[in-house]
Amino acid sequence: MLVSPVPERVARVTAVWDDLGQAWQGILDDHTEGELEVLTRHMRRAHDLSHAQMQRLRSTISANTAACTTALR
Repeated sequence: MLVSPVPERVARVTAVWDDLGQAWQGILDDHTEGELEVLTRHMRRAHDLSHAQMQRLRSTISANTAACTTALR
């Protein structure tokens, strides 16, 4: 299967993300380099924590599904 963007829709999606990018830039422009370093470190750690939590939840769901399947046999 080949998925291709529809040119008319690409412009709409791009416009939404451009507006969001400009809004974020406005927020970030108010911070010093030191503050941006703290924010960046926090966002990276939050990302890592979320990723680890998703993996834990997926493995728990897989283990529970396997246990239920075994119990039904």
